[in-house]
Amino acid sequence: MKKILVIFLFPVFGFAQDYSFNSADISGALTAASLAVDNVAVDNATIGHSSDTDLLTVASGSLTVAGEILTSSDKKLKINISNLDHTLAKLVLLNPKKYTMNNDPEQKEKIGLLAQEVEKVFPEIVNTSDKYLSVNYQALIPILINAVNEQTKRNENLKQRIVTLKSKIK
Repeated sequence: MKKILVIFLFPVFGFAQDYSFNSADISGALTAASLAVDNVAVDNATIGHSSDTDLLTVASGSLTVAGEILTSSDKKLKINISNLDHTLAKLVLLNPKKYTMNNDPEQKEKIGLLAQEVEKVFPEIVNTSDKYLSVNYQALIPILINAVNEQTKRNENLKQRIVTLKSKIK
């Protein structure tokens, strides 16, 4: 049984109390200055420890964040750093799709990729540890940046060739 400290705030007064329980159903609003538990389940979302693989899991539906989603990216945290190569050639192998999700009662059309197809091209951005495959779409950003850089270099080389060929014609 876990002990947690919950501080409820009311307009006129506040009080602190230690509560011990295995689970609790709370409807309405809960305002707490501090809440320490093993994990919190809210509807279909679970928020766990920082040692957990997934800090937040949303079983279905949407996740809306007011603010930013930040990923640790400091060079001091990384080893085995290398440049990406030939991402443009790989990127054109991906085929974006329009689809609806099986469990969506509204059958709202979405746009995305099929994880099975992404796995063939960029296996490092596909999560295979769950029942269903998932794609780390955020990891596509550096791939896209690299592909734009490759395309820019190709364009610059072609421009230079045009200049050279034009000078030979004169």
